[in-house]
Amino acid sequence: MNKEFSFTPDEIAVCEDRIINAFGLAKRAGKCVMGTEMCVENIRCGKAKLVVCASDLSANTLKRFNDSCSYHNVELIFLKADKLTLGQRLGKNNGTSSAAILDEGFVNICRKIYNEVHTENTEVQQ
Repeated sequence: MNKEFSFTPDEIAVCEDRIINAFGLAKRAGKCVMGTEMCVENIRCGKAKLVVCASDLSANTLKRFNDSCSYHNVELIFLKADKLTLGQRLGKNNGTSSAAILDEGFVNICRKIYNEVHTENTEVQQ
C-alpha cells in the first residue's frame, strides 16, 4: 500500500478539520461518496483515490476497509472524529463511517495539507 499519507496521531489532531473540509469541497463538487458500501464499491472499481474513516468503526468494518484499500492500493486515513461528527461535517443529518474522494485534484489538496503539517512537525528547532 502506498504510505503517502502516513499521518501521526498528533498530525491528525492538527489537520483533521482541514482534511474534512477538503472532503466537503469534493462532496459539493460531486467527487465524494460516503458510507461503507459506497466507499468499498468505489475502492473495488478503481474510482476511489483517498478514503477517510471515522474513529468508532466496528472491527469488521475496519478490517474491510484495511483489506480493500490495501489490495487496491488506495490510501486510507483514520480520523479522530466519530461517525456522527464526520457525517455532520460532510452535510448529513446522521453519521457516516467513511468518505472517499474520487478525483485526483482533491487528493492534491490533502497532499498539500499533509506536506504543510509534516514539514512543520519535522523542522529543526534553532
